[in-house]
Amino acid sequence: MTGAALALVITAAVSHAFWNALAKRAHNPLVFVWSSVSLATVLLGGPSMMLARADEILAALPFLVATILLHALY
Repeated sequence: MTGAALALVITAAVSHAFWNALAKRAHNPLVFVWSSVSLATVLLGGPSMMLARADEILAALPFLVATILLHALY
C-alpha cells in the first residue's frame, strides 16, 4: 500500500469517527444528519455540475435524483 493510499484510509477513518461523535452529541441526531446531508448536497452539487460536461450531467441526472431521494428518506 502506498503512503498516499494509507493517508486516505486514515483520513477517512478519523473523519468518520469525528462525524459519528458529532451525530451522537447532537440534541436531535436525525435533524443533525438530515440537515448535514442536505447542506452537503447543496454545497457540492453546484461545483460538481460545473466540472462535468453537459452530456454527462444529462446521463447522470436520474441517478443523482434517485441518490438524493434515497439519502433523504434513509
